[in-house]
Parts: sequence; structure tokens; C-alpha cells
Amino acid sequence: LNTTTDNGTLSASGNTLNGVRFEATNGGPTVGNIVMSGLNEFNNNGAGGVDIDGTDIMQMIVGFSGSAMNNGADGVNIRMDSVAQAAIAISGDGGTVSGNMGDGIEITLIGTTLMPLPFGAGVIPPLTVDGITIAGNAGHGLVITATDSVLTDAVITEVIANNNQGDGIVVMLTDSAADNLQIVRNNAGDNLLNGINLELLRSPIDNLQIDENGTLGGVMQNVGLTFFIDGDTLFDPFDITNSSDPGINLTNFSFDMSTSISGAIFNTETGPSTPFLPLVGTDVTTGLTTVNGTAVPPYPDGLVPDFTQLLALDFNDFDAGETLIWEIDADLTPGGQESVSGEQLIGSTVIVNFSNGVQLTGALMSVTGNPDASIFEIGRAHV
Repeated sequence: LNTTTDNGTLSASGNTLNGVRFEATNGGPTVGNIVMSGLNEFNNNGAGGVDIDGTDIMQMIVGFSGSAMNNGADGVNIRMDSVAQAAIAISGDGGTVSGNMGDGIEITLIGTTLMPLPFGAGVIPPLTVDGITIAGNAGHGLVITATDSVLTDAVITEVIANNNQGDGIVVMLTDSAADNLQIVRNNAGDNLLNGINLELLRSPIDNLQIDENGTLGGVMQNVGLTFFIDGDTLFDPFDITNSSDPGINLTNFSFDMSTSISGAIFNTETGPSTPFLPLVGTDVTTGLTTVNGTAVPPYPDGLVPDFTQLLALDFNDFDAGETLIWEIDADLTPGGQESVSGEQLIGSTVIVNFSNGVQLTGALMSVTGNPDASIFEIGRAHV
């Protein structure tokens, strides 16, 4: 679909269902490519603006260009399931994806490998979202969800994702590889939820670049959490540090061991146990206000219930550069006396919120060369 000056504007608007519906399936050597260029229009449709599905096929290339506005579902929805070779290129070309009743742009990958693919006289890169405005949608702005997939060298850049009723930009990866992921030079402000939201589960990324994004009226701010567990948790206390830029406070921290490889539990009351207790006055310096929903101090033994797996902390004065240190016993069985090292807590889910509205979600991952340790895999983000 190519819009040129000679051809005018390609429009698929005002339809009862989708503006464009494209489906490629049935396995085997099937190749399904749909590539657009120019300022196309997919507006005011009863369902989605553009809806594309590829299932169990050899190759799929998708290119979107133009506007998708005021549709009854997502502006652009791309879903690939079990596609052996795929590439996705989304470009605004001066267009806008706005006012849709679902998400602005939703990309879902399941068991799919993105890679550079030749098309025409050029090459379509694995995944690019470049130079498009995604604003005022009833859901999220841009959503990229991947499970058991490969999206190496993906780039999200020059995207304006403002005033959406969800997050501006969401990337959710599960059991996927996304080395060299770049989220750079975007503006994601004034959204109802987060500006940029990364959720990575068992998806370690080498060379993650999140830089020069403006989520608060163009102000660029670093947010980060340092959470490193090394050795035996019975003897070595836990600690977290707000590694954000000055002026950004850490407001909430949750640590869920139910997703860890060991299924470890907190042992706070039964047998040899250690209840939750802050150390060396760090609860005062960080403004710790609640533990699992209970106001503190004091710190009774059952503050974190016996044999549970969630620790949730709220703060009102956790400044950048400050550290909270605490002790609590972790075991593998109720009332047990097992030694639990940082390595056994790999996979635990960590969610942290900051005073500028940014949320980081990730998991504890292994540490190369240290078999007793684990570390929060998003140590720093620039949003």
C-alpha cells in the first residue's frame, strides 16, 4: 500500500468493522507481507483501524504508515504467533494514532523471531517504531508484548505518547530475548498511568538503552533501584538503594518470592526465625511508613506473616542515594532451617515506584561469576 503524490491519500475509513484486516495462517512456507508507506488514513472504523494477524507461518513483514484515529478498538493491532522470520516497521510519516477506544498501537509476539528482512530494494529492520504521535487513546499508547520470542535490536524512538488513559509506552517481555533494545528520544507525558513501563520476566537484556526521554514536560530524569543479594540471607541483611537522580524519591517497593526458582517463603515466627526489622535507623532516614499495609513502627514479629512470600514497603522520604537495610528470615519450607542464598531467589518479582510517576517492574537475575547472588535486572532507567 503505497501513497504517493500521484496517487493521493489511501483511505480505509468509516467501515463497520476494521479499516484493514490482514491474516496469514496455515503453516508451511506461507509468507504474509503487508507494507504501507505515505500518509494513509484508517479512521472512524467501528472496530480497529488496522488489524493484522500472522499464525504459524514462515515469514511476515508488517509496515504501517499514516494515521489511525477514532476507531472503536485499537488503532493498530499486530499479532504474530509462531512466525519463524518477521520484521515490523511503524512510521508516522506525519500521521497520528489517537482517539481510539482501545490501545493506540498494540504489538503481540508469541514464539516469534524478529530479524532484518529484505523487502524491495532495501531491508526492513527487526522492529522499529519511529516518529509517530500516539495520543489520547482510551487504553495504552504503545504496547509491545512478547512471550518466548526474539526481538534483538528493537528501536522505539521519536514517539510522542501523551494523554493516554493507560501507560504511554509499555514493553512486557516474558522468556524473551531483546538485546540492544533502545527506547530513546521519546516523549511520554500526561498519561493516566506510567510514562514508560518496562516489565521483564525471565528476559535478561544486554545493552538496554533508555535515554533522552521526556516524561514530565520534557524534563529528563534518571530513575533506578539497586537491589543486590549476595550470600546467605540468614546472615546477610537485605538492602535497597534509590539510585535515581536527586529530587526523585522512591515511594513503594515490593518483593515477591512466589515467582522465584526456589519458591522461598518468609519465616518470621515459627521455630528458628527472624521477623522483619530495619537496621541502623535506615527506616527513619528513608521514611518507611508501612510494611505490607500496616503502619510502622513498631515492628511486631508477625508484621510479615509467617510462611508468606510478599514484602511490600511504602515510604514518604526515601531520597536519592539513601539505603534501607533490613533483616528477615527466608526458608524453603515452613519452619525450616534451610540456607537460602541470593541465587535461590532468582526469578523473584520486584516492582518499584518513584515520585515522578515512573514504575519499574522486573525480576532478580543471576550474576555472572557469582553463584550465590542475584540482582534486580533493571538497575537504572532514563525516562
